[in-house]
Amino acid sequence: MGMMKRLGLPILEEMGDRGAGTRMELFDRVRESHPDLMWEHFKRMLGWLQADGMVERVLSSNPIEKLVLTAAGEEVVKEFCSDD
Repeated sequence: MGMMKRLGLPILEEMGDRGAGTRMELFDRVRESHPDLMWEHFKRMLGWLQADGMVERVLSSNPIEKLVLTAAGEEVVKEFCSDD
């Protein structure tokens, strides 16, 4: 769970706060709060999040894939990332 807490939760939280995005958009947004984040680690974590069913790829209006939270991802954000 260490890698998930350190990197996965910030990605999910960012997607929960500011919505869907391309991989590069999400990487740039997460780097605002985690400047030491490396692209390779980010891509690996996105793969794990997709495999676990937390995020999925969807086509936007132009043929660019965006990543969105699934219901399972939204549940994790509510449970672990809320400030309440």
